[in-house]
Amino acid sequence: MKLTLHVIPVLSAALIAPSLGAQSDGSTSLTVSSFQTGDTVTAALRSTEVGQPAVMVFGQPALIGHTLPNPLQLVDHRGGHVFSGTIAANGIFEAQQFIRPQVDLSGVLLFGQGFVLHRDGHYLATNRTAMLGNATQTSPWVEANQSLPATASNYPGSDADAVDIDRDGDLDLLVTNNQQTLIYVNQGGNFVDETITRFPANNFGAFSTALLDVDLDGDIDFVNIGGMDMGGTFYRPQIFLNDGFGYFVKSQELLSPLTRAQNLIVGDFNHDGYPDVLIGEGSAYGASGIAHQYVSLFFNQGGTLVLDAHTETAAWNMGDREWMAADAGDIDNDGDLDLYFAMTGGGYGGANILLENDGTGVFTDVSSVNLPIIQQGDGDKSSAARFFDANGDGYLDVIVANSHLSVPTTETGDLLLNEGASNPGYFQDAQNNWLALADSEAVINLGFTLGDVDLDGDVDVILHPCEWFGTTLPFVGHPILFLNQGGAQGGTEGEFEKDHAFWTPGPMTTFFTSYGALFDADADGDLDFYVPAMGGIVDPTKTQDYFFVNLVR
Repeated sequence: MKLTLHVIPVLSAALIAPSLGAQSDGSTSLTVSSFQTGDTVTAALRSTEVGQPAVMVFGQPALIGHTLPNPLQLVDHRGGHVFSGTIAANGIFEAQQFIRPQVDLSGVLLFGQGFVLHRDGHYLATNRTAMLGNATQTSPWVEANQSLPATASNYPGSDADAVDIDRDGDLDLLVTNNQQTLIYVNQGGNFVDETITRFPANNFGAFSTALLDVDLDGDIDFVNIGGMDMGGTFYRPQIFLNDGFGYFVKSQELLSPLTRAQNLIVGDFNHDGYPDVLIGEGSAYGASGIAHQYVSLFFNQGGTLVLDAHTETAAWNMGDREWMAADAGDIDNDGDLDLYFAMTGGGYGGANILLENDGTGVFTDVSSVNLPIIQQGDGDKSSAARFFDANGDGYLDVIVANSHLSVPTTETGDLLLNEGASNPGYFQDAQNNWLALADSEAVINLGFTLGDVDLDGDVDVILHPCEWFGTTLPFVGHPILFLNQGGAQGGTEGEFEKDHAFWTPGPMTTFFTSYGALFDADADGDLDFYVPAMGGIVDPTKTQDYFFVNLVR
């Protein structure tokens, strides 16, 4: 997130500025290739702040020792490395470092963080990341539900975001369920429910939440969407403002023709430095068959979100399909955010949509040219889609989950690989490399959580299947980890295999789940996992959320 801190001392000689950014809302991200002896390590800092100064710092964890609201998760460069440059026209600042064969990196843990000077004068900071030298170990996990508050079992949960709410240097949780939004504050790896004090008013149920600094005042705000009242009427999407100390008040309702909006993504779509919000309608497994608008885009004008009239009437924004999920990412490395929509509809589904941004927030539908034809061209009733660089070539790929029993088990998802430098923004279906190919536990799939769980420099995937009456009795349906086979696995980056040791509660512990959070809860460098439970088919009281500690470090 963007965070203005006038009293923080200079972190390094490369960061001489009056203010510093806290963890990013996704507008700025850092990726690092595998950290191996004898290899050239590549670090890439992505940002929509094209042309702005950028810094990557590698070293050990540090906290700025001032009173609230100043402490942050940071990296101390002393004894490490600092790389400075500029965000290029492709939205990337890249640096490389050769590791001499004489250097033994085995077991060495190195932290990294990126900073980009925002055009208004403060720094944007990525989340702190870590890499393990000569990584060879698959992540072991231990269930740690005792670290959660009692409210983590009370209501059907749907979404979770990790962020430093109280600005004490560790990551807290913002959790949504059908009753309210919950704030779980991290206290040394144990979580305390502080919802009543930090979010006492205008608190209602929601399906999804996104983080953003809507007013660019340096603290972490959020937007809620998809909540319903007792009569089944959807609440309007709501913006909640942070007072700088982790206490929230309602700011704005997002008014649009969409009355059933429950999906959203956040990003600086018109390239003006402010985060915008895109919302959409979608319902599971089918559509009305009647042509309707399914997206509304709100541009941020100085902290106030204003409905964009051009998007309301765009030709691509009308059809008989439903938008189930979407993601924003720069598919062609031109420095702006493009869009991918996971759609559903009648029959086999509704064709998914790829939109290319012209840099001003005006989108063109390039689906028919840039996307491969999938499952009779209908799109397989897709329920989730995420951008990520699966094969480490520097270009964003797309992973898609499909969610209906009418879809064959071989078509329950797709991995679409970006053609990269030869043809950026064009995708090919990796037909034999879907993570859950013909997997009896993953036939109806609802969502993804992404992260490098084994610290080997590639992105791993947690798939969230639906609970249902499957071939594995009595039910199937719990998060499944698929490990990217590069790095520690010694195989090919961009190929995935199921980690059968991941889900420790056992086969009887199944429930509906759409999203989770991979985050460093205990500040040891590796990513821990929190997943909210939405209930079960026969037993709707399966609402116990789960927390797993990663023991790779």
